[in-house]
Amino acid sequence: MQDQIQNACRMCSTECGQSFIISSISENSKIKKRLCDIGITKGTMLTHLFDSPMGDPAAYLVRNTIIALRHCDSANIEVYKL
Repeated sequence: MQDQIQNACRMCSTECGQSFIISSISENSKIKKRLCDIGITKGTMLTHLFDSPMGDPAAYLVRNTIIALRHCDSANIEVYKL
């Protein structure tokens, strides 16, 4: 548990190639339901694949599907790095 707390960060601050598990999604997020609909839920493992040339959005591997999320949306997701 202590390691998870030390490795906690926002999804938007992860680097390419890092894998992580979602620990929470902000209740204030306007797109929380949509994130859940595409499989981004607490306990889901994701991998940050790459950033777009301008840095926003970023591509993530979620349940064998590649999705793109904007920085402002991924800032509402708290994760811990593996």
